[in-house]
Amino acid sequence: MNLQFFCGITPQYLGTVESGENCLSVEKIIFLSQKANISTDYILLGKESIIDTELIESVTNLNESQLETSFNILKQILDLLNKECN
Repeated sequence: MNLQFFCGITPQYLGTVESGENCLSVEKIIFLSQKANISTDYILLGKESIIDTELIESVTNLNESQLETSFNILKQILDLLNKECN
């Protein structure tokens, strides 16, 4: 299937996207991501998100005590960030 037809864009518009004159809308990026079953990080950055790969792999290898400690540290970090934003 042709990308222009698949995304509902004209060949001319695709050319302007490829040359950097225009950008795909967020909606078209999400549509393409869902239809192609790839992450938006991969579409936008050419790689999977660190959260999708390295972090999930690391978390799944932690024991229960390590998970609890990690979540407590994360909660404290988020609390600090929220205080800075307010």
